[in-house]
Amino acid sequence: MIYKLFASALALSASLTLSTAGYAQTIQSVSEKPSSNTDNISVAHERPKIAIALGGGGTRGAAHIGVLRVLEQAGVKPDIIVGNSMGSIIGSLYCAGVSLDKIEELVVDGRLRKAYAPVPIPLQILKKAGGRIINPFGSKKMPGFYDGQGLADFINDNVPEDKRKIESLSPTFAAVVTNLLDGKAYRLTQGDLGQAVRASATLPPILRAVEIDGNVYADGGIRANMPTYPARA
Repeated sequence: MIYKLFASALALSASLTLSTAGYAQTIQSVSEKPSSNTDNISVAHERPKIAIALGGGGTRGAAHIGVLRVLEQAGVKPDIIVGNSMGSIIGSLYCAGVSLDKIEELVVDGRLRKAYAPVPIPLQILKKAGGRIINPFGSKKMPGFYDGQGLADFINDNVPEDKRKIESLSPTFAAVVTNLLDGKAYRLTQGDLGQAVRASATLPPILRAVEIDGNVYADGGIRANMPTYPARA
């Protein structure tokens, strides 16, 4: 195993509400109602929802693969995965049914890196451009070296065709993004999977901010790098 295992935040809640600027989705608690038969003395207990929050961290975020593998081996089945940046990439593929071995392969062989940034950008250029590009909230003009469409295509090309909408995924998935118009973090719970992940992992000045339904989104890590609160809310 090439990854170190990091602690992943597990948020437990009987009812989780996911909201975006234009969508809201409530996940009802799972419960088994006791029989109305008074002779039946057994009562089934309500099972709490299990939510996994996968944060950002660039290539270090690939450690999420190891975390998910350990949870699988322990028989832990999450009801929802909330991901930000690299966490949204790993989480979206996993919720779409892509095996952990396949996800690891996509990371290790460099295909993910090439989809994110086709040509490596010198670090000094990023340092000089970063402050100027990231700071101006409220603007729809957030330039970047790449438009990020390659990342969206990468996600959609590597999931089954019937899993390219967020609402079709199981476990339930939400991508955390930062709305640059109001500076707040949001969860994308419906719509095109690739575009949602692209927005969640878009960090100017590498990738340009993504406009969806009139809002301008960038990396969720700007406001919630470890999205434990979005997973519980």
